[in-house]
Amino acid sequence: MTPLASIATSVFSWGTLALQVIIVAGAVALVAVILKHPSARLHHLSRKAADHAFLGGFIVSFVSLVSSLLYSNVIDFPACELCWWQRIFLYPQVILFGIALYNEKVRKVQDDMVFLYSLVLSAIGGGIAIFHYYGQMFDPSLLAACLADGVSCSQLFFVSFGYITIPMMSLTAYLFLVLLYFFRRHHAKV
Repeated sequence: MTPLASIATSVFSWGTLALQVIIVAGAVALVAVILKHPSARLHHLSRKAADHAFLGGFIVSFVSLVSSLLYSNVIDFPACELCWWQRIFLYPQVILFGIALYNEKVRKVQDDMVFLYSLVLSAIGGGIAIFHYYGQMFDPSLLAACLADGVSCSQLFFVSFGYITIPMMSLTAYLFLVLLYFFRRHHAKV
């Protein structure tokens, strides 16, 4: 692995780990808020997360876009077919959240549509990422058909912390975007 690949992998792996901690904490906070058992501080943090969901969605989708392009175009980790499918469902979200962030004054309809589109794109992309991750880590024979196109979907370029791979990074980004949907949806009702 080149020095740039090592640095990028380290930074993105730590970022993925941090985002996973945020997802777990956010999910616990959201459940507490929904069940009407939050502390005042927890409710305040939940509200802040909902208020800054456009920014969070834009940052995570943009960093995911940049990291995927860095890996494939600069570091030369060739993207397999499943990676391309995951990109197809992630890249439009940069545009969705970017436009929503820019036009934040047109709130209600925009909220509903941006986060509904993001939820659908994230659910499909996340499903592909789960399949890809499972195939890479537990059953490479599931990904044997990918070999016909040249780049094997079962190829592991790195495994950080014993479980973080490129599909896990993708899945983490999708889960974060799904969590943002639920924060916005809950606080839109309140």
